[in-house]
Amino acid sequence: MPSSLDEQTPHEFEIDRFDEYAQYALNQAPEIHYYLGQLARQGDLISAYLDDGRQSFLTTLLAVETESGELFFDAPQSPEQSSAAVQAQQITFIVRIERIKVQFRLNALQATTRDNRPALKGAIPSMLLRLQRREHFRLEPPGGTPIRCGIAIDGTNTGIHRHDLPALDISGGGISLEAPIGLLEDLEPGSIFKDCRLDIPDECVLQINLQVRKVVEISSARGPHTLRIGCSFVGVPAMRQGMIERYITRIERERTARNSGLVD
Repeated sequence: MPSSLDEQTPHEFEIDRFDEYAQYALNQAPEIHYYLGQLARQGDLISAYLDDGRQSFLTTLLAVETESGELFFDAPQSPEQSSAAVQAQQITFIVRIERIKVQFRLNALQATTRDNRPALKGAIPSMLLRLQRREHFRLEPPGGTPIRCGIAIDGTNTGIHRHDLPALDISGGGISLEAPIGLLEDLEPGSIFKDCRLDIPDECVLQINLQVRKVVEISSARGPHTLRIGCSFVGVPAMRQGMIERYITRIERERTARNSGLVD
């Protein structure tokens, strides 16, 4: 695999400024295992920075062994590179998973083998930074496989009723829903709807909380007026957030492939 041990200026890592980036830290084992497992399955190239970052090489994560608490990485190509890796006091790994920068650090690596080839191993980290973008790409779901969201609304005169609403677009931070015009009085900006059921085709069904941000009346030449409800996700665990982003990335890739003529 491509690998290099580059000499460069010291690197600044967000993980060293924890107070500034604490909101992006994951410290629950299931969430850490989820993202590391995703990284191992995808085989993406990872930048590994030694100590202060003056030296670095490229690698891939081969396996995540949760029972033994170990990670296995592809070893650099040359003995010099492998020697520098195992002698480093700390190794900072940086990679993008579904367009989001992920950073984690190990205190040591050991030379080993994996599937009869040279490898490096280290302990699964107890903390991982997932540096979510401030701006989210908004995706319009395919017409043939729409996203549906079940939401319970306490009507002014009708009591609590559950509505199954289609999504107009979705991002890592929220969703826009289409609703009948008759719900206008029951959708105040700032309102929070708990335990909504988000059904993402061919991906998952998630229970999420939504906060109404904006309600706009929209018109159509082919039908009655409806409402566009802009909502943000509230308190979504990182694993569920990752599932939403994985869906967005998959649909993006499929559309790109179709537009380039790679698939029908």
